[in-house]
Amino acid sequence: MVSAVDDGVGRMLAALRESGAEDNTLVVFLSDNGGPYLKNGSQNTPLRGGKSDVWEGGHRVPFALQWPAKLKAGTVYDEPIISLDIFGAIAALSGATLDPERPLDGVNLIPYFTGEKDGKPHDATYIRKFDQQRYSLR
Repeated sequence: MVSAVDDGVGRMLAALRESGAEDNTLVVFLSDNGGPYLKNGSQNTPLRGGKSDVWEGGHRVPFALQWPAKLKAGTVYDEPIISLDIFGAIAALSGATLDPERPLDGVNLIPYFTGEKDGKPHDATYIRKFDQQRYSLR
């Protein structure tokens, strides 16, 4: 699966490059959850837990952005973020009108990645697993 994803991402990036759209296209890549280490050879070490777990091994995953015109290659951001921040960034970048009665859970991360904003985008992050009656707060 990793090889197939790698091949597909490579084809997509090549198409963006060939079309001339690469520099002005925000590409987002993230995993949906930690590996199911009890069912296959996944390795979440040094994190505790795995897929569908509230421990960090269940939700701390690779997350990468590429936007050559705006983001410096090799930038590392160490503060906790959530996948819902993708929507916050897209809404801000597209100029979407948001309903103040229904605010997004995610925030626009781009100013944090470019250094325009300091600090943390979230005071805390939350996980709810209603079916398991498990919760976490970070």
